[in-house]
Amino acid sequence: MGKNAKGPSEPARRPCLDILVRCKVRLLEQRASGYDEGLIGAVEVFRNMHPAFADRSIPGYLDPVPQVPALVERGRQRLTKFFETFDRQLEANEFVVGDRISVADITVLCSIDFAAKLAKVPMPDEYRHLRRWYAMMSARPSAGT
Repeated sequence: MGKNAKGPSEPARRPCLDILVRCKVRLLEQRASGYDEGLIGAVEVFRNMHPAFADRSIPGYLDPVPQVPALVERGRQRLTKFFETFDRQLEANEFVVGDRISVADITVLCSIDFAAKLAKVPMPDEYRHLRRWYAMMSARPSAGT
């Protein structure tokens, strides 16, 4: 084929770094959403202290399941670990995974808002990198409250 001839198109190749970034986004998004610390910690606090969930501390059961006060404390401990983890992560990054916004940023923002507004566990002042990031993310029009 000549220089200008069109042959079969080849799929675009993405560098390995792109794959690693996507994996890191997924890992940190899972960490924020509940597999480890973030949202699940806030949910444990909320479901086990809010009066509306007095007999529904575990989702999905038709029979009453009383609240478990020990889960409130465990949820608070998970949230402390969550705040520490993401404060460290944001020490060297503008966004959760580098210099671009990702689904991990959105999930962390939602986890922090749920913790503060519904579980009544606000982010402590000591996490300055997380606070800087939170102020920046909260100012975005798409983060409307």
